[in-house]
Amino acid sequence: MYEIEGWEDLVDRLRAKERVLNESADYLTLVERGAKEEQVERVELVDPDHEGGPAVRYSRWDQVLEAVDRLRQLAIDNAMPSGVTSYRLAVYSPKGDTRLFTGSFLVRQHGSKVGDPAAYGVEEAKASAHVAMTTELTAMMRETHYFMRQGMQLVMVTLRDVQAMGQVHQRAQADRLAEVERNYHKLIDQQATERQRQSDDLARKERIQAGRQMFDTFMGSVKELGQAYMVAEHPELAGLDPELLKLARELPADMVTQLKDPALRKLLQDDDFRKQFIGMLKAVAAQVQDDPPPDDGSPPPSTP
Repeated sequence: MYEIEGWEDLVDRLRAKERVLNESADYLTLVERGAKEEQVERVELVDPDHEGGPAVRYSRWDQVLEAVDRLRQLAIDNAMPSGVTSYRLAVYSPKGDTRLFTGSFLVRQHGSKVGDPAAYGVEEAKASAHVAMTTELTAMMRETHYFMRQGMQLVMVTLRDVQAMGQVHQRAQADRLAEVERNYHKLIDQQATERQRQSDDLARKERIQAGRQMFDTFMGSVKELGQAYMVAEHPELAGLDPELLKLARELPADMVTQLKDPALRKLLQDDDFRKQFIGMLKAVAAQVQDDPPPDDGSPPPSTP
């Protein structure tokens, strides 16, 4: 046996909201209230004006009344086998933006007491025994259903917790992977910058080396042109060692004039004079090595 407390007042307040609910109601919820509120059921309404949807012959308000009756019976079926169960019924607008109506009620279950069968006649006793058995069986079924529902709710809560933990773990893994990817791209950029810098340094060194080679080649060409010009001006110097050509270019004009003297040339053809002249040159070179000339470029003093 059961009784519902507060249901009539809930229905009266609900009917007072008929116009608002008929315009904006989208779904209803039935929540069992206790230490922790648990949603027992959610009933979705169908928009009767929605094109392309299922055909609905009645308004939102009619759907609300039908859903309220369903939730009332569901509250009775899910109530505790003994004691009091508290519920809250609510009506929401689309997406739950606004709670259009809310109301609470209680379902109280009572155990049936059967008197002594001996105080009744045989038929009455049989009827009483049948009623007692039926009542007891119904109470057992209600109790079984209640505890099954509690167990399912516990399983669903556990699954939600596990799913939430899994999502947190997945987000953490995704964040770590994103960090690794960012570090990888940063390293690649650094390596590319370093390679570019090394490439620029190598190219600069190659340009400098090429410039030096071009300058050396140019200076060699200038020297060769100078030698060619000197040989062209003085054919007698053809075939002379390049070092001697360099020395000849650096000789003072008066010394060159003396070397061109025909008498000196004739003497140099004499073997004895040439040997004496070479010995004199060697003596002068040895003296210069022993007593180098001063830094101001003045000639060394003559020997007595």
